[in-house]
Amino acid sequence: MEAKNEFLYRYVTKDNLALKEIIISEEDVYIAIERFVILRRTKCGAWINVYGKNKFVNLWAKKQFASETRELARTGFIARRKVLLSILEQNIIQSKKELEALKDSER
Repeated sequence: MEAKNEFLYRYVTKDNLALKEIIISEEDVYIAIERFVILRRTKCGAWINVYGKNKFVNLWAKKQFASETRELARTGFIARRKVLLSILEQNIIQSKKELEALKDSER
């Protein structure tokens, strides 16, 4: 199926902001939305061009690279940031334990 003027959306931070529609720009916080032209639709998803390479996005999957609406893209961005924050918090806890273990071994 050929798609005409249809898009998928993805919220992003920092990278190539000049090429994107900036949504939020506050002190060191830049959030933009990328818009990808749908090249072709299938019954399960769509093909888009991402920086020169074609990418398939399964529109039925829980985790999607890009979404059919801005609202879904926003929800996906929030979920990605929450997961990242959780991972970073665990890294901080582990790093503190490792530093504490090194301090204890010096005694």
